[in-house]
Amino acid sequence: MYQNSKINDDFNLKTAYDLYTHLKYHDKYKNNYVFENKSALNAWLKNHSYSLKIGDLLLIDDVNSPDYWWNGHELKVFKNSTLSNEITLEYKGKWDAVTNTPFLPEIPENIGNFWIVINGGKRFGIQFVTHGWIVAGENVWLNVDFT
Repeated sequence: MYQNSKINDDFNLKTAYDLYTHLKYHDKYKNNYVFENKSALNAWLKNHSYSLKIGDLLLIDDVNSPDYWWNGHELKVFKNSTLSNEITLEYKGKWDAVTNTPFLPEIPENIGNFWIVINGGKRFGIQFVTHGWIVAGENVWLNVDFT
């Protein structure tokens, strides 16, 4: 498990887009925690839940496991949300830029689909960083880099 910086704001995040917006504008305050599996996360929570801040990300380093975020009271599965009335962001899971796993085609098929990058690297002519996002745009991949 490793940790990044802290969130100090006290507000209610209801959707993944709220979380995205918060992280985009408050990145220097967020916490990212990465765990090997859900059991390791649960064991850590028993002694550390008091230190979590709203919006902290709790990521599972397994492509087949869901990721979570802290809403101030409990873990919430990081899932789909709507971005205004124009585009729907749909969380698809984790993606490895080095191995392109799961496979993503050169040109995105579904606008708004996004993955959290678990292993940064260069793909599609873009340098992706670990824990950033890859988002399907219109015929192009978008890189959301929170660093």
